[in-house]
Amino acid sequence: MRDSMELHEMQSQNSKIFGQSGFRGASGSTKMARGQTMLIDLTFAVIIFALIFLTINSFYTERLSLHDSAQSFSEMYAISNSAVDSLLKTKGIPENWGVLPTSQISQIGLLGKNSSIDTDKLNAFKNLISDYNSTKVLLKLRGYDYFFSMKANPDINAGLPPMSAADKVVVTRTVNYNGGEVNAEFTLYKLH
Repeated sequence: MRDSMELHEMQSQNSKIFGQSGFRGASGSTKMARGQTMLIDLTFAVIIFALIFLTINSFYTERLSLHDSAQSFSEMYAISNSAVDSLLKTKGIPENWGVLPTSQISQIGLLGKNSSIDTDKLNAFKNLISDYNSTKVLLKLRGYDYFFSMKANPDINAGLPPMSAADKVVVTRTVNYNGGEVNAEFTLYKLH
């Protein structure tokens, strides 16, 4: 009996020391497993949140870029229309601007008599390539570049042709030149 009491006391002491199950590791294992599960859940939650955030951010950035691009092309179109109207629908200020230095010119206009393009003014405009930056200011191009072309025989060009990697807007008008109608093209562009 004494042996059985001693065994019972030892089991009782073991229960107090090692916990109810008799193995301290079993209870610790369960807590560790729960902790690992929570850590895995948290990791997946962070990954899912990051993916959702990056997707929304990418979508927003793309939409913002498209909006800026559309706004830029709208601005370019307005500037090019204004420049073409100035060139093809006015005589310039002063009207004899073709014989003056660029410092004395307020506005470039190619219109001559009878609502036709004046050949002398057209040649003067073509020759202003040596003062290209001043012509950009006179045409109010706000930092954009330009190329003007009249599809006559032979073609008449002014400005600098755009490179292939440029955002550009082309405005075409039909004008009277040398007794006939020809197309005048004004290309406004910005290099990337």
